[in-house]
Amino acid sequence: MPNFTFKYFRKKTLIEQIGEDKYNNIFNSLNFNCTYFKIKNLKLPIVFYHPLKHIFNRMEKDRIFKDRLCQNSIINACYKLINLFKIKGLLIFIYPKSLCPYLIMEIKK
Repeated sequence: MPNFTFKYFRKKTLIEQIGEDKYNNIFNSLNFNCTYFKIKNLKLPIVFYHPLKHIFNRMEKDRIFKDRLCQNSIINACYKLINLFKIKGLLIFIYPKSLCPYLIMEIKK
């Protein structure tokens, strides 16, 4: 029951530790409208990886992941066509990172 635990017990503990204002500010500072361009404009030492490339690499190396994704007949057919025509590199090149639904980033030291 993680929702119950967080809602009642963890919330109370966090409010006691950091105060109610800081607790509320944690949730206010979560930014769900954060985009690739907003993060990039911060000029932080972050490297962005292409999610499509990551998915293709994972499908080649992780058999369980591939089996799970290929259970969907549309995904399976598309993946077979992509492999048949050998257009993975072209898709990665054409499809920009900025339009991906999620970002994979690594913070440089």
